[in-house]
Amino acid sequence: MPKRQRGLGWQAAILFCAVLCIAAAVLRADTADLDWSYCYVDDFGTTQAQTDSLNHSLFWLDPDVTPLEPCLYYMTAEDQTNVGLAFMGSGDATAYLEYRFPLDAAALPNDQRIGGTIDFDVRPLAGPMQGNTLFYSLSPNGQNWTRTVKAVTGHNQAWVASADGAVYIRFFGRSGVLDNLRVRLQHGVIYHVNNRANAEASHNGLSNLEPFLEIQTAIDLTQEGDRVYVWPGTYRDRILFPGHPILVRSIGDAAVLQAPNDYAVSFYSGQGPRSTLRNFVICNSYTGIFIAGSSPTLSHLTIAGNQRHAIHAAFGADPQISNCIFWNHPDGDLVGCQAQYSCLQDRSDGQPGNIQADPLFADPNRLDYHLKSQRGRLLLPPDPNQTGPQVTGVWITDPVTSPCIDAGDPALHPRAERMPNGGRINMGAYGGTTCASLSVVGWPKAGDRNYDGIVNLFDYALAAGNEAAGGVAACRVVLRDWLWQAPWYNNDTGQNDDPADSIVK
Repeated sequence: MPKRQRGLGWQAAILFCAVLCIAAAVLRADTADLDWSYCYVDDFGTTQAQTDSLNHSLFWLDPDVTPLEPCLYYMTAEDQTNVGLAFMGSGDATAYLEYRFPLDAAALPNDQRIGGTIDFDVRPLAGPMQGNTLFYSLSPNGQNWTRTVKAVTGHNQAWVASADGAVYIRFFGRSGVLDNLRVRLQHGVIYHVNNRANAEASHNGLSNLEPFLEIQTAIDLTQEGDRVYVWPGTYRDRILFPGHPILVRSIGDAAVLQAPNDYAVSFYSGQGPRSTLRNFVICNSYTGIFIAGSSPTLSHLTIAGNQRHAIHAAFGADPQISNCIFWNHPDGDLVGCQAQYSCLQDRSDGQPGNIQADPLFADPNRLDYHLKSQRGRLLLPPDPNQTGPQVTGVWITDPVTSPCIDAGDPALHPRAERMPNGGRINMGAYGGTTCASLSVVGWPKAGDRNYDGIVNLFDYALAAGNEAAGGVAACRVVLRDWLWQAPWYNNDTGQNDDPADSIVK
């Protein structure tokens, strides 16, 4: 490496460490915020699991000696570059590791309703994964556990929630390695709905392993601040929001709501802006949404092909509507309300960011309201009986690109959308998710190398440390764009920081 580049690399490393220290301090400060959150991370590079776990098998510290009972051992004992926690069985018995999160009960929010995700990686101990490897199960109270799930090779994500203030996960198996454990919890219970799942009376809706079949079932159990995550499918039950604020959103690909001869979604009881509906397709209903005397937040909705209106607001209703698509309504899109950064067929009404143009849906006759794109859009399989929390599809291209791509509110971060996303969020039900159609333009600033909307020391460190990308030349690009920031950097509402946006299909 040339001397000049070596010096640049050292400078970048020092700057990068300094920024990490600052970021760590900010994260610690966030724990005192009124919006309770909790994060736990273990890469199994130390013996942290021995003290943090609730129950576990014997920890074996000498991998050269075969134990006579199931055990766990750290891969760092034999290979400093291949970390992880190995599970070793003995006879028919498996090694096990169980956690209770949060570790410290004093860290809980006042009402002890929590939910979030547990992410972890799994790989074979030696050779391809065969036979008994790693499994996991979940519990909201340490007593009632979900069915056993076999972890897949690579990344795994489990959704957890509890009304009792703690969530549990149990790992067990043999000949597998657990790595990169990350737990993210938030204030408020998450209820899951999936009408493609097998129905069982014992399901409590607290994980994607035991979801409810109907959305209203989950809504009726919520309290203030709870969330309802609806997995892909077509739901024909009418939804009535409660009097307390909750979030109801699709997870993964947008779910479809239909209520023939009725309102698909209704708001009464004076709901405020914290009552939120996001990422749904609403079609084949009398009217998509009816709002009476309330001001809910409605964002990233595609409401099309209903008998009368997309949204009808009355009795002093003042909904906050943005980043939506309204199309094909014989009596008009909006009654008694207005929208911003949305696509309307009957009028654009002069509100900020609105457009009046054909959204170019993929195939509305088959309920496919993805936006056409010359760069790529998601095509789901035609089998409506495909099951599982993440229905997979393929990406195809079109001869045209929807005007609703890169047309959403510029103040919102497009981080959840796949690249290229043009640095701006899409309108419609799939906007702000991994299922959003791709942009025909790239990221707007070359110096923003980590795509966070601001050019700073993080980007400088990445440029300096990547010789293949040009080294000094790359750093000059960063310096050229220094202090440039996207409008959503300081104005992000946080709506795209939900763990649900980490879903990758």
